[in-house]
Amino acid sequence: MIDLLQGAQDAVFAALKPIELDPAMPTGTGVFQHVPEATQPPIIAIGALTSDSDDEHGDQVETITVEIHSIWRGPGRAPLLAMMHAVRTALDNQQIAASGIAFERPRYQKAAASDVMEDGLTYVGLTVFEFTAEPA
Repeated sequence: MIDLLQGAQDAVFAALKPIELDPAMPTGTGVFQHVPEATQPPIIAIGALTSDSDDEHGDQVETITVEIHSIWRGPGRAPLLAMMHAVRTALDNQQIAASGIAFERPRYQKAAASDVMEDGLTYVGLTVFEFTAEPA
């Protein structure tokens, strides 16, 4: 029995980290597993991780669902949508890896982009993926 959730988080983080260097992203976009206090947008962060047993024969097989949060502050929602598209491109049907774990390629499940928040500048997006994981 191994910790598939930690491995999944690490693998997703590694797949998302190159977004920071993408020239199409808003300047200063940061990708985080844990967002440091007082960090300002644009931010892409790994949100909730859930695991459901997919074990039919006594083996450790889990279906992992991961939420990715994108946060943009500025005029217009277009930069948020570009961030969300970059997240989808980085994960949807792409190979992810962590030592000792075999992953199915993540499958895009859904996305939602908020209306502008009360401050008149902040937009939040959610992108959800699902994949199976098991010890390699």
